[in-house]
Amino acid sequence: MSISLANPVIIIATTPIRIMAVKLIVDLRKSLLNMLYLLYSTSFQTTVKEHLFALKLFQTREFRFKRLF
Repeated sequence: MSISLANPVIIIATTPIRIMAVKLIVDLRKSLLNMLYLLYSTSFQTTVKEHLFALKLFQTREFRFKRLF
């Protein structure tokens, strides 16, 4: 979708929608990662070392995703 600069009203109107969409995607991804982490940590008999490794892995992925925005 290309938006020309000749129509600034469309740009102003779509910017908050884009920001809301990005926030929604970030929130959904964050909640999905949390659900996957809870599923992993509760469904298996994990040791403390594995539990900490999984937590570190999910936090690192979330941090990398946040740096993109």
